Amino acid sequence: MKNGKKVYYWDANIFLTACKKEAHVPDILQGASNVLEMLDKGDCILVTSVITRIEFLEAVNEKASKIFNEILQRSNVFVQQVTEPIVEKAREVRYHCREAKRSILKVPDAIHAATAILMKVDELHTHDGDLLKLSDLLDEVYHLKVNVPPIPAQGKIVFSTTKPPGKEGKD
Repeated sequence: MKNGKKVYYWDANIFLTACKKEAHVPDILQGASNVLEMLDKGDCILVTSVITRIEFLEAVNEKASKIFNEILQRSNVFVQQVTEPIVEKAREVRYHCREAKRSILKVPDAIHAATAILMKVDELHTHDGDLLKLSDLLDEVYHLKVNVPPIPAQGKIVFSTTKPPGKEGKD
């Protein structure tokens, strides 16, 4: 947390889902919409890598591109450049994943993870199966939580212990 606000990192696929309003993944879309609402209210900070801009070019229309660019222009959204420390951390992350015989992490995913680690975000949001499968390893080694975007909590059902009017004292 920075200044009491959650800091989320978005993989490119979350931006794609949110901007294209991909209905085939409704929970992901709902979670991404929730984070965007929090962003609008100033309740969180969003970080991504500059490589998201490259990955986003895949299969997007003009409307989705406009939404994407509007999100990136917000004052509480940060696009991190790929620096030498990020490259080194990405290599390290790939090495740990390979040594754990879990997965050979693709370079863009390793860059996303490394950027999130070095930016000390609270959570990396993705729906990339490879990254999600590594969530326990990334948490254990780097204290990086990898999840899908959170769906807003639904109202809790409260069961009353009082009897309806006119039924007091009658069992």
